[in-house]
Order: sequence, then C-alpha cells, then structure tokens
Amino acid sequence: MDFTKAPLSIEGASGSVAGVFDTLGSAAQWARIIFQASSFPSKNPAESDGKCEIPRHEWNVFLAALKECSVEPNIIGYGDFGADHGEIRFKRKGGGSAPIRHIRYTGKRTTIVIRGKETGKQSDVMKTVCERVINSREFAGQAYSYADDMIWRVAKGLSNAGTPSMWREWNMAHHLSQVVKDLGALSDVRFAEGPVSRIVEQFPLFAEPVE
Repeated sequence: MDFTKAPLSIEGASGSVAGVFDTLGSAAQWARIIFQASSFPSKNPAESDGKCEIPRHEWNVFLAALKECSVEPNIIGYGDFGADHGEIRFKRKGGGSAPIRHIRYTGKRTTIVIRGKETGKQSDVMKTVCERVINSREFAGQAYSYADDMIWRVAKGLSNAGTPSMWREWNMAHHLSQVVKDLGALSDVRFAEGPVSRIVEQFPLFAEPVE
C-alpha cells in the first residue's frame, strides 16, 4: 500500500488508511499488508545554520490506523524511506553542487533537520551540527545505535566530521534503529543498548602530595 503522495497530515487520514486495511483484510488472506509512506519534503527544509522539525505523519498515521482497523496487527507491516522523501531521482548529467552540511535525526514523533553554516571549515561546521544534535531533546542517547555514538564522538572532537555519504549513513542507521525499536515496543520486544565510546583521561604519574 503506497501512500507516499497521500496527504497524511490532514485530519481523518488515519481513518482512511484504516479503511483500506479493512478492505484489503476482507478481500483475501494476505500473508502481509505493507504500509509505505513518507511525509518528508522533497527539498531540505532547514535554512543555513538553522533547524526545523518535520512531523512523522507516516508513523503517526500508521499507529492510529492500527488501532482503528479490524485487521490483526501482526499482518500489517510498516515501511518508509528513512529520513527522506520517496521521490528518488538521480541526474544523468551535470556537475555536483556543494554538499549541504546537515544531520537528519529521527525522533519519536518528529524528524529534526539541523543544518550548519555554508561557510567555514567543514570539520568545524559539522562538529557544531553534531553538538546541536546531542543537545537536542530528540537525542536518544549515545548507546542507542552506532550512529548515535559516532555523532557523539564528532561532537566531542574524538572523530573527524566524516563525509556527506557518512552523514547519510548515520541518518539512516539511527532511523532504522528508531523504527525497529518502536515496532518492537508494540510487541513488548526490548533491545539491549550498544557499546559506547568513552573519553580517556590521563591519570597523573605520581600521586599528589597530601598536606
């Protein structure tokens, strides 16, 4: 069920989706009904050195439709496009533009987009971006996924700022962790926390004299 271009932000969208679930559920004995959607804008919505929050309408509507329909929840699956939109197009010709220095971080109900300055050294700009991510209310914690640990490491100056392809990897790795853990919570499945990096401290060679 592809709801990629459906207006999921309008009132009553979950009821419409639940109605489709019920219609399909009564039509045949499906092994699985997969809901797929995205409400992420096609263009980066954050201004330079800015931040914006994008409601996860696809996830919120999915949860509401599960409660409203009569189909068994274990038959209905969830899918999206990560912290991105569903219109994936690659240009055949033309040169590439400068990468947008930003992180897309998926939270429980919203995705935050934190964008750095267009000027300045990339490593410094992305370090600041990562600092803003870990200081945001959406940050799930350093142990949430390896991507969260990497974002934390960059923010603390323990790792370099990476490349645009690495930023996209962190976006997606955290997003997948968020979705899988949220789906697991619906079935009372819990996940162990991952390993985290620590800031190493050098102990003094000689004990301080006691006065």
